[in-house]
Amino acid sequence: MTMEMILKHSDYFAIAFPICEVYEDSVITDEQIESIKAFPIWFTYAKNDRSC
Repeated sequence: MTMEMILKHSDYFAIAFPICEVYEDSVITDEQIESIKAFPIWFTYAKNDRSC
């Protein structure tokens, strides 16, 4: 949901801190990546996280 929100409303938020499951790269386009490439996003993960 966090990634959806910044993809659709990046002008509304100053930063994003997703706390959710992985966002599959098969559902995001190159154009969407380009649109948020400079947007501050803090990603976290654990060493034993097998979803990354």
